[in-house]
Amino acid sequence: MYVQIPDLDIPSFSFREVTLGESVGDQYQILGGLQAGEQVVVNGAFVIDAAAQLNNIGSMMNRNVMLKKAKKSQTLPDYTASTPDLFKQQLNGVSIAYLALNESLVSSSKNEASAAAVELLKQLSNVDMALVKDEAHSYWKDQANAIKSHTTTISKSDDLEKQRDQFRFLSDALINSITVFGITDQTYYIQHCPMANNNKGANWISKDPKIKNPYYGEKMLTCGTNLDTLTSTNRNAKDIKETPSQKKFITIK
Repeated sequence: MYVQIPDLDIPSFSFREVTLGESVGDQYQILGGLQAGEQVVVNGAFVIDAAAQLNNIGSMMNRNVMLKKAKKSQTLPDYTASTPDLFKQQLNGVSIAYLALNESLVSSSKNEASAAAVELLKQLSNVDMALVKDEAHSYWKDQANAIKSHTTTISKSDDLEKQRDQFRFLSDALINSITVFGITDQTYYIQHCPMANNNKGANWISKDPKIKNPYYGEKMLTCGTNLDTLTSTNRNAKDIKETPSQKKFITIK
């Protein structure tokens, strides 16, 4: 729900999750999340929610996204400064092959997805693990194994939905890798579909801020939001750490 913040000249609303009890006719008991006397939005909630998303504020559609983003920013290591440019260039080769796989899933072509996965595996084999040392070496080894495993499954599968399910895990591993090691001379967008993975949500990488959903293709092509940006000079939004205790709200002018 959106709850009105009192005593402000400009109408302002705070996103609030509430706990529902049993239904009573066409109404529900509210067991938690609201106090007696608070005013809630009953008409126009999606207009407010859209404004919240445009301002990158937690909302009905991206509440899980924001929590996942905050968790990631607090737990992922940062090896961008110590990672050689050559390794970043090789990782970018993997990313370019990944983008071709992404496009094939947007087009709902399982054959093209299999072929793109084979090329991705080739680019992955070109990454020289010896270029990163110590903890960074171990981290890349784990991510590379995950990328290889899920990409191999995609390359051998003739089931589009299974390919898309594996693509979800592959995307997470590559997002982790780019975030942790960095890239050169590129800008990528981390995008999110809240309805993928049985409404648990799933991420992917794109070179275009315009949403083209690889998990649903033409069925829901524009379903999704831009979650983060990765560039050669800015690892991501990791320096802005968000926790559930931070108060954020949207104002309607």
